[in-house]
Amino acid sequence: MTSSGASRLIGLIRPKRRRFLMSALAMLAAGCASEPPRPTAAVSDGHQLVSEGYTLMYDAASKLKFGDELLLVKIEADPVDEFISDISTYAGDLQGQFEELAERDPVVKLDLELLPAMEVMTRDSVTGERVPDLLSRSGKDFERLLLLTQSGALNQSRHLARVMVDTETDPERKALWQEIQARLDDLYDRTVSLLEQDYFCNDAA
Repeated sequence: MTSSGASRLIGLIRPKRRRFLMSALAMLAAGCASEPPRPTAAVSDGHQLVSEGYTLMYDAASKLKFGDELLLVKIEADPVDEFISDISTYAGDLQGQFEELAERDPVVKLDLELLPAMEVMTRDSVTGERVPDLLSRSGKDFERLLLLTQSGALNQSRHLARVMVDTETDPERKALWQEIQARLDDLYDRTVSLLEQDYFCNDAA
């Protein structure tokens, strides 16, 4: 499929779904290369630093939740389909957990403005290139690129969880982050295993 063909395919997706797809891929594509934004408050402000971690993970989960939107326009092998669906399901559950926690805990902030305008513009540029690239591929080539993109996003998110385990001081919230880290580590390991087993061997093409 050519780039123009991919663009036409994107245009056929319903507007709301297309926005979700673009938003999800923005995080996934940028996650491979971008560093988390630097704290805007003094490092000594422990609550501010912790709140930033919740905002970053909530944003990641809210986008990863729609990662399976690509399943609506592409056909993958069953293991890839199952894996992408598992990521989306967990991300949706995590988003709900954070929302419940934020309702009862004033330290948990989910809507802090952390990204500078230039970072937002850069991620939009990455997305504008990555979406047609993904949709122009098929078969193993598409699946390999999708898994590589997912592995970058999961790797960044699991390291955020690791930092939050060390930063969080509240026992209940620390336990939650330990669970998040373990789950993201598992999802990342599954991505690597899929890639090594089926997409980087001699007959993967």
